[in-house]
Amino acid sequence: MRTITPASKLGVADMWRSLVSLVTGIVSVAGGFIFFLPIVGLVFGIVGLKRESVRRVAITGIILNAVMLVIWAVIVILVAVAWASWAASGA
Repeated sequence: MRTITPASKLGVADMWRSLVSLVTGIVSVAGGFIFFLPIVGLVFGIVGLKRESVRRVAITGIILNAVMLVIWAVIVILVAVAWASWAASGA
């Protein structure tokens, strides 16, 4: 028979930083037009990675938030290039 270990012994009760990072990563993927949310999630993920014993959740949150930041950076670069070419054309 398998025994169930309480969450307090696993360190799950202390992994709130990693959970915040994971949730903000999921929310920023689902609603990707919120720019500051991946930054907040990335910070919480890095802090959770350094301070908590369960690292898998923090790593997942960091990956999700980093991907969204890269997507945001690409969008900003594309808009800047499009705006610069539009302004240079004299329109």
